[in-house]
Amino acid sequence: MERFRLEGNKKLWGIVIGLLSISLIAVFSTIGNLAWVSHGGNTSFFLFKHGFILLTGFAIIYLIHKHLNIVRFSKLALIVLYISIALLILTIVAGLNVNDAKRVLQLPLGLTFQPSDIAKIGIVMYLARLMASDNEALKTFSFTKSIIPVYLPIFLICLLILPFNLSTAMMVFAISFVMLLIGNANAKLLRSLIGIAGLSVVLTIGIVKVFPDAIPRATTWEHRIENYFSGDNSEEDNYQALQSKIAIANGWPTGKGYGNSTQRHFLPQSYNDFIFSTIIEQGGLIALLILLGIYISFFSQCFKIASRTTSKFGSYLVQGLAFMIMFQALINMMVASGILPVTGQPLPLVSMGGTSIWMTSIAVGIILSVSRTTEHNTDIKESNE
Repeated sequence: MERFRLEGNKKLWGIVIGLLSISLIAVFSTIGNLAWVSHGGNTSFFLFKHGFILLTGFAIIYLIHKHLNIVRFSKLALIVLYISIALLILTIVAGLNVNDAKRVLQLPLGLTFQPSDIAKIGIVMYLARLMASDNEALKTFSFTKSIIPVYLPIFLICLLILPFNLSTAMMVFAISFVMLLIGNANAKLLRSLIGIAGLSVVLTIGIVKVFPDAIPRATTWEHRIENYFSGDNSEEDNYQALQSKIAIANGWPTGKGYGNSTQRHFLPQSYNDFIFSTIIEQGGLIALLILLGIYISFFSQCFKIASRTTSKFGSYLVQGLAFMIMFQALINMMVASGILPVTGQPLPLVSMGGTSIWMTSIAVGIILSVSRTTEHNTDIKESNE
C-alpha cells in the first residue's frame, strides 16, 4: 500500500491546510442563524457537513497532485473546456431557477453543482495550452486566424455565463485577458479583445432596453449598480453591504473575540459571501493581516512553482490558476468592505459551499501536481548527475 505523503511545495501545502482550518473555525462561529432556521439550532449538523466538504476537498487536492501528471496531459485542457461548455448549455436548458437565475445543476442527495466554476478552470487550461504551443494566432494579429482559437472560446464561455451571472462572466474575461498578457500576446489582439468586449456590453444593454425579458437578471444588475451609488440602505443589496461594513467596524481594530460576532444575526450569507466581514469582526486587524498574508503567500508560492518548472504549459497553467484564486479572494474582500457592489463571489477555500471548495481544490491540486512533477524531475536529474 502506497504511503501517504504530501509532495510538491510544502509551504503551499501549509497554506492550503491553514485556509481549510480557518474555514472550519469561521463557519462554525457564524452558522447559528442558519442552524435555527433549518435544523432547530443544531450547529453540529453544519459543522460535520462543512467538515466533510473540507475533507473531501483535501482528498481531491491530494489525489490530483499524486496521480495526475498534468504537464504530460495538456490535451485534458480541451476535454475540460468542451465539458464546461456542454454543462453551461445544460444549465441554461435544465438548471435550477433560483431568483431568475439558472446557475446550478441538481445532483443526487440534494447537492447542487455550478458549472461556471469548472468553466473558469477550463478556460485557464485551454489558454495555457494555446500559449505553450507558440500559436501564431497570439503572436500576430489576424482577425480570421485569431477568431476561432482565441476569441471564440473566451466569448462563448462568457456568453453562456452572462445571462445569469454577470460577475463570473466578467471574471472569466479578466482572467483570460491577464493570461494573454502573461503570454505576451500581440498588443493589437489584446486591444481588439477589449473592443469586442465593450461592443458586447453595449449590445447587451441595447437588447435589454428593447426586450426587457430577454435577460431576466439585467434588472437585478441595474438595481445593484444604482443602489451601490445611491447608498439606499432600504434595498436588500445595500442592506447586506451596510451590515458587512458594520461588522468590520465593530471588530476594528482589536476584534470582539471568537464566537462574539453580533452582525452574524443580521448579515445574510455571513457564513458564505460575507464570511470575511465576520472574521474581521471577531479577529480585528490581526485577522485581516493574517488572512490577507495567507492569500499573498499562496500567490507568491504559486509563482515560485511556475518559475521553477521547465514546462511552458505547466508554468502558464499555474500562473493562470493562481491569479484566478487570488482575484476571486480580492473581489470577495472588496465587496465585503463596500468597495465593490455585491457580486456573490465566495472567499476561496474559506466560504461555506461544496462546489466552490471542490472546484478550488481541483485548481490547487493541479498547481501541486506541477510542483510535484518539477521536484520529481529535478531529483532524477540530480541523481543522474
